[in-house]
Amino acid sequence: MSFLEKLFNLDNKNIIITGAGSGNGKAISIGLSKLNCNLIICDNNKKNLNATYDKIKKNNKNCMKFLFDLNYVEQIENFIINLKKKKLKIDVLINNAGISLPSKLIEYPLDKWEKTYKINLRAPFILSTRISKIMKKNNSASIVNITSLGAYQGFPNNISYISSKGALRQMTKALAYDLSKFKIRVNSICPGYIKTRMTKISQKNTSLSKQRINSTLLKRWGKSEDLLGAIIYLSSEASSFVTGAEIIVDGGWLSKGE
Repeated sequence: MSFLEKLFNLDNKNIIITGAGSGNGKAISIGLSKLNCNLIICDNNKKNLNATYDKIKKNNKNCMKFLFDLNYVEQIENFIINLKKKKLKIDVLINNAGISLPSKLIEYPLDKWEKTYKINLRAPFILSTRISKIMKKNNSASIVNITSLGAYQGFPNNISYISSKGALRQMTKALAYDLSKFKIRVNSICPGYIKTRMTKISQKNTSLSKQRINSTLLKRWGKSEDLLGAIIYLSSEASSFVTGAEIIVDGGWLSKGE
């Protein structure tokens, strides 16, 4: 094994990925499957989850799938009970699952606010705090939260998404502080506009898509695969002295000064 391979080595690491059935979660799962780690993929859509699972099995036989809905605390807790029953050592948790439910501010429905909060903030909180109890036996582990440009900037007609991602960004720092005594590192990745199902309205709108492109320094939309480098870095020992930090993968959106 070369120095570089050893530095970013994920061999036999047990990695949980939520929202693995589509979008960024699917790309992350398929990418990691090529690195000899043991994947635990989760989603609430059976068809999508099975499709990702089948794709992964072509590269890596060491994959488990769990179908459950992050809206429901009892389903999350049952998932964690199953992990404990299998006596699995958990090395990495990637809180990727997220939803966006836009609506005009003065008409914003309470049920959309609550659903967004449950998926984007409450679920990562429950998973991180409960699974860290398993992780603390390892003497080394990593939690990665996927935030958003919305954690930094205001965007129109999506207050629940903006608020939840901003809170997740801060929760990352709080978790990093409290879990440091167990040598569990907690960091986040902030994606820019990525071509996924969540952004399809912007993609199809010619003027809006052009505006998104022009807001970046690299003058293009992001791809889900663009997140893989940061994921691998934060999941491996290459980032052993990194915690409470955030890697921005936005094509230069936040750095653009005009």
